[in-house]
Amino acid sequence: MRKSNSRDVRILFSGLFAAVMTINCLPSVWAVTPAELEAAGAKVRLNPAGAVLVIDARQAEGFSGEILSDLPALKDLKINGSQVTDQTLPNLASFTALTSLALDKTGITDAALMKIAALPVLSQLFLAETNISDAGTAQLKLDRFIRLRFAGTKITDETLKRLAVSQKLQSLDVSNTSVSSFGAQALRAIPTLEDLNFYSTNLDDAACGAFSQMPQLKKLNLDKTKVTDCGVARIANLPALEFLHLGRTCVTDECVPDLLKMKSLKKLHVTRTQITPEGAARLTAGLPQCEVIFEVEE
Repeated sequence: MRKSNSRDVRILFSGLFAAVMTINCLPSVWAVTPAELEAAGAKVRLNPAGAVLVIDARQAEGFSGEILSDLPALKDLKINGSQVTDQTLPNLASFTALTSLALDKTGITDAALMKIAALPVLSQLFLAETNISDAGTAQLKLDRFIRLRFAGTKITDETLKRLAVSQKLQSLDVSNTSVSSFGAQALRAIPTLEDLNFYSTNLDDAACGAFSQMPQLKKLNLDKTKVTDCGVARIANLPALEFLHLGRTCVTDECVPDLLKMKSLKKLHVTRTQITPEGAARLTAGLPQCEVIFEVEE
């Protein structure tokens, strides 16, 4: 009996030792502290209880997001840089209080959007110059967002068509993408959309027909598109438009009378167009409340 008991004890301790060694080999998860975040170069804002509310690591060289963990109060996260990838944000889906996420100019792909889609209260998403595509945005419930930035990504008109169901979206940046007037047509169904950036896209006058049906528009960037005088005529009666960028479009002095109808304008760009100095002078005189930018500052 004694030999048997002794053997059982040895087996028990052997099993406990193996269990301890296994636990020690597992990756540890701990709550990152504000001091650790600041030491890594991030700017941090806390709530009165000392919990982290905001992390801005856009100027933190080499900050990849790997140290981010156990941040139940985090509402706003900003990181950029190619060192940030799908693999360096393992705990992203656990930040359930997150309302705003900026991952511009990072190395993330459509795979990261699976985690982003799981964030229950996220309403602002900024993914400019990343490797996301229509396949990635298809994983998102796009009607939940109030601000979206997909500039310089691989999205197409397919993403714009899926946005048509939104009743909340206020700001959309799809500059430097392959979207066209066909996709822009879908946006006229969004009653809250006030700010549109279509810089360096395939838009033409057909898109202006859709914009003319959006009286709530306040900002419209058509820089480096195929819009002509005909397109300007279509948007001339937008009652709330305050900012209009027509730089590097095909407009001429023929559109000046239509531009003079836009009494709500506060800033108008007509740089690198066929509008003449005389045409620009007419705009300046006829729109005294508006800053007319005609000459490009070198």
